[in-house]
Amino acid sequence: MLISVLGKNWRKVYVVAFTVYVDDSGTSDQKIANATALIIPAERILDMEQELDSLKKREGFTDFHTSVFVARNPKSEFANWSDSKQKRVLRRMRQITRKYTSQIFSLAVCKSDYDSIVPAELRKYLGDHFAWAMRHVLPRAQMWRIQTLDVPPYEWVFDWMEKHEPARKQVVNLMEQAEELAQGERNVQNDYTNYHFRSRKSVAGLQCADLVAWTNYQFSLKVFSRKPLHPLARIVWDDFMEMPPSNHPNFDEPLDWNHAITIKANHLKTWVEKELADGRSLAAFREWEARKP
Repeated sequence: MLISVLGKNWRKVYVVAFTVYVDDSGTSDQKIANATALIIPAERILDMEQELDSLKKREGFTDFHTSVFVARNPKSEFANWSDSKQKRVLRRMRQITRKYTSQIFSLAVCKSDYDSIVPAELRKYLGDHFAWAMRHVLPRAQMWRIQTLDVPPYEWVFDWMEKHEPARKQVVNLMEQAEELAQGERNVQNDYTNYHFRSRKSVAGLQCADLVAWTNYQFSLKVFSRKPLHPLARIVWDDFMEMPPSNHPNFDEPLDWNHAITIKANHLKTWVEKELADGRSLAAFREWEARKP
């Protein structure tokens, strides 16, 4: 286990067994929003960083940003790469991701479905499409940890979001609400307090999370829009799906290593109906707003 002093409050010292790297894909002007979380053993992070650094030096790049890499953006360091070099680097990125990641949770939602099905009053508190996806991905990551692993709470790492201050504030609110909920329902503390924002360019876990998020986003495009899967996305998707599933007691069915969920309109409608009929979430949000307007 590693000791982390990079939490929201630097005076706190956290003993960490797993770090969760959270990434989004398709959250700007695309039709689909995706939230993806990679769970990586803390004791293996330094080895992961060194392995990715070696790959960068050997192949001549500084930041693996998947969409830019795939498109070989003319303004990027990938612009003049050959097909063989691109496939070689992609293969190593897949290998590193598979080698060091214990579990992946990912969820995609169609933005137009979310906007038309979720009432405005709920959206006011739930946040945007990415925030709603995160509200489902993060608890699944907790389900993977609690009851079966006798380990301390996670360290959560989000992309820096320097140019997207509203999104950053949204994440902060979401983590504070999740912590209050965990304290109230399970009588535990610090499940969601050790979180911080880092630049993807300097964090191997975030670059691997970017690869997974891009791949799962491409697959969700196929589900929602019947768009043919990008050839490179097909390679990554098939490779990740070869990882053996596990029988986890907190999940009803065998848990895929890349546990990627695509929320269709009928499932979203069912969820909204249950939330409105129950009423507890809205009441909790209103109470939160009264305390922290």
